[in-house]
Amino acid sequence: MKHLLTVKEAAEYLRLAESTIYKMVSRRDIPFMKIGTRVIFDLEMLAEWVEAHTVHPVGGKRRRVSNAA
Repeated sequence: MKHLLTVKEAAEYLRLAESTIYKMVSRRDIPFMKIGTRVIFDLEMLAEWVEAHTVHPVGGKRRRVSNAA
């Protein structure tokens, strides 16, 4: 079963404002689905979209980033 997110949850996941998410949806810059008038997001599709838009450092060396808060 797909893990679906609301606009608010997608904004939290991407660390963006909800208004930015709505702008990205209106420009079709981000993968989304509509059920009636509701805009929803598939978590797996968002994760793939993030990976596809990740800019890696020149030279191919990747730094490890700590997820510690």
